[in-house]
Order: sequence, then C-alpha cells, then structure tokens
Amino acid sequence: MIEVVKAFTLEHIRWLGPLEEEALREGKRVKVEGGKLEPEMRMIYDSVTKAARDANFWFLCDCLPDEPEQPVIVPFQIPGGISLRNRPNAPMPHDGGCVFRLRESLQGASGYFFNPLLHEPYDTQSKKGDPEGKPWSRTGRSVPPVAHVLKCFIQEARLHTLAGAERFPSPAEWLVELKNAAAAFPVAPKVPASEVLFTDPAVWRSDESRERLDERAQSWPKGPPPCGYLCWVAHDVEGHDINGENRDAGHVRVTSPVDSKFVYGNMVEGPYLFLGALEQCEDGSGWECCMAWAQPIASLELPFPVDSGYERRFMLSLAGRVRDLRGDRELEEALGGVAEFELRRPLFPEGVHGGSCVPDALLTVTRPGGPAPRARDDPFDDSDKARYVLEVMGLGDPEYEKSKEKTHPRMEQLGRLIRLEGRQFGSAHNGLEQQLERIARRIAKDLIWRWAES
Repeated sequence: MIEVVKAFTLEHIRWLGPLEEEALREGKRVKVEGGKLEPEMRMIYDSVTKAARDANFWFLCDCLPDEPEQPVIVPFQIPGGISLRNRPNAPMPHDGGCVFRLRESLQGASGYFFNPLLHEPYDTQSKKGDPEGKPWSRTGRSVPPVAHVLKCFIQEARLHTLAGAERFPSPAEWLVELKNAAAAFPVAPKVPASEVLFTDPAVWRSDESRERLDERAQSWPKGPPPCGYLCWVAHDVEGHDINGENRDAGHVRVTSPVDSKFVYGNMVEGPYLFLGALEQCEDGSGWECCMAWAQPIASLELPFPVDSGYERRFMLSLAGRVRDLRGDRELEEALGGVAEFELRRPLFPEGVHGGSCVPDALLTVTRPGGPAPRARDDPFDDSDKARYVLEVMGLGDPEYEKSKEKTHPRMEQLGRLIRLEGRQFGSAHNGLEQQLERIARRIAKDLIWRWAES
C-alpha cells in the first residue's frame, strides 16, 4: 500500500485506499506513456494529489516491501495539474519494474526532454538558458541538456555512489548498467533511451548500430524526431574529436565542437565519460553525432563526475578513506559489528527546508545490524544513521565561494557539515591527506560516541 507522509520527516499520515492507489499508478502511467485517465480516475487522482500538495505531504511507494526504507514520491505543481516525481538524489531508488521509477518526459508542450534534438541552442555569451549559469559551453549548441541527461543516467545507475561503482570491475561492466538505467528515460512515446543508446565502440564502428537505428526510425512515433546516443569512456577530447589519439578506445567525430568542463579557460583533463547525441544525416545516408558532452570523472574505476583536477584528487582520496573506515577493526569492535558506509556524490540540488543545496560529497553511515524497520505509525527516526556533509572551500572564485557558503545552513539539515580547506591541499603540514586523516578520526569518534556498546 502507498503511504501518505509528512514532507522531509516522513511522519505517517495515512494509507491510501485501493481506488486512490490505482488512480495514482494510472495517472503516472498516462504521464509517461501518453493517453487519458478515465473521468472517475482523473477525479480521484486530482483530489488525492492536490490534497497532498496543499498539505505539504509526500507519498511512500511500496515497491520494495523487504527494505527498511521506501522510495519517496513528491507531488509537484505544474501547468494544468499535479505531477508525481521522484525526489532528486533519492537515497532509495524504486524497483526496476515500478511505474513510479519512470520519468515523465513531457516538458510543457515542447516535447520530450530526454530527446536531445528538441532543444533550442544555448546562447553561451549571455549564459541564457544555461541551467547552472556558468559559461562552460563554447559551441552555442544544446550541450547542457546532454550533460543533464548524462547525469540522470549516472544517478539512475547509482554510479555516483561508492558502493554502486564498486559493483563493477571495469568500465565495460558499469557501462552496461548505465545502459540498463537509461530505460527509465523516454526519448519518444514508448521509446526508452536504452533502445537507442550504444555503449560499445565496436558496435558503433560496425554497421550493426546504423541498421538498428534505421529499423527503429521506420516505426518511430509521431512527434519527437528519431535520435540516438553514444556513451563510453573518452581518454582525450580535442575540437570535434572524441578519442582522436586513442582510436581503438572508440573514436567519434562530432559535427560540432565537443563541450566539457573548463576552469579559468582550460579544459579539465580526462578521463571523461562522454555522451553524444545522434541524428539522421540530412541526405539520409546514415547517422552522425551532432553534439557531445565530455564529463570529467574521478577515474575509470570510480566514475564520479568532477568539475576540476582538484575535485578529482579530493574524491579519489576521500573514497580511499571511506574504505579504510570500512575495514577499521578497532571501530568494528567498539561498535559491536560492521557499520555500512555509503559515499555519494550529489549530482543535482538536494531539497531541504528553505531551498536546496549541492554538497561536494555526502557520507551516510548505518549502524551495525542495519536500520531497524520503521513502525508504520511512528515518525521517521534516523538514530540508526549518521550523515556527514563534506565541502571543499577555497578553490573557486570569490563570488562563487560566497554564494555557496550561503547554502551551508541548508547543508546542515542534511547532516554534520565538515569543511576542507582546498587552498591547503598542497601544504606539507595541512595537505589533503592530513585533512582527510583528521576527518576520518573525527567521524570514527563521533560514531563511537553515538553507538558504542556500553
């Protein structure tokens, strides 16, 4: 059964009735696949979602009955009604077959957001349309939506978490998982992105990919144009070329300059995870990559998106410290068992009271034995979890640092805020490793204070 809860605290309000639950599921399915709700279902859907939205309530899905926590569904006000969406950066994803896992792709009347060929070019000189307000794009093409789609794929595959990335021994394996995750994002009615996403360079070099795209285009639904995606590791990016110097790794020639992250006018070094958008050639002779985003990642083993070389160094060192905490036998003995450590790199703003924030990293620790199942009539209790918010300051320009510092009170709603001094990363006495060592000791002491067996 779907549960109605208070926003953020997840305090129980009530359980939905069978007709109410059916209306919500059908309403979500219609939003994703198209069509119309029956009048009776529409009336029930509107009544339940409006009441929840007005009272600042959320819904808890029941697709993971064996888990101690359930995925959150948030009612959003949109033109013409209320949409049911997943909470950004949700710690608990829906089951793979759950209808609430699917993304509602209609962006007003303009069409399918996850179809890259529907977006107007960005004016990078004025920054108009750039969702982050930063002049990273050089081409004037709609690269920021492609970058956004790539982050959606990464998050759905949980490759932005240390535990998620560690499931796979090599990029080939986690690219398969990323392709599977793309099934949640439609590029046209009943056409998931996974059907037109290619993650194996060998397939793209062969005729197989073009034949599959041609076959799918012949039965393409009316409306959004036929499209496709390429996604794999890029070792070098230069001008219009992906892997121009490492052609065996998957060379791609893009019709517009490849875009990526820049720091003070210099492109951040690789490795990258690139996402390229495919469109049909104007003369109908085949398919070409018309735009691409090369996202710097921490490493081939840890595909966390990073914005700079300093951030890459920080994420790799932090991951090592988290592994050390996992294997700390003294901590295990003090806590009476093995605690679970989850390191997550937030990709989108985290919603909290009073606004949102984007921390550099979130570390969530679950006490030994796992969280106790939450009683249905009891308010949410996080006594079984400890969360730490890690922020690197001192590496950006002063205006950016000032604006980010204003969000620190919001970050404190997510967990205990711990700041690192980025300008000291190269110091002999207060370098990155020394700072992380002190932070690890601080976290271990805090966990012992919270949970040590007396």
